Amino acid sequence: MITICMNFDEMELKIDGHAGQAEPGRDIVCAAVSTLFYTLAQGVLRCRKMLKRDPVIKEESGAGYLRCKPNEEDRETILRMYWLISEGFQMIRQNYPAYICFFSEGLAPEKYLAYTETEMRLASQTAEEKGA
Repeated sequence: MITICMNFDEMELKIDGHAGQAEPGRDIVCAAVSTLFYTLAQGVLRCRKMLKRDPVIKEESGAGYLRCKPNEEDRETILRMYWLISEGFQMIRQNYPAYICFFSEGLAPEKYLAYTETEMRLASQTAEEKGA
């Protein structure tokens, strides 16, 4: 089982374990979790100017670690990236509960959550109007 812990206050992500959903190289749960980890790591690296110092990124078979310290004025932007990736982890957990545990600590960006819900509602209305 893969255990994921996302700490929004500390801007920290810890991943440990193997899903065991399929043989190595064919395990879609591991592939999905790895993709989200690498996406967040790449996003943080591309936003280096928003950080007080270089992020800590470690990965090895069955484990990943990412931590960063954003500048105060850029904290919300980085927090949004963490929150979006956490949504992906939660979706994996919902679809494959036997293979993944997801825990989050700290406060998610409530302003962003409200904004996202509004944007999703508007996008849904627009799609309906276009007949999608």
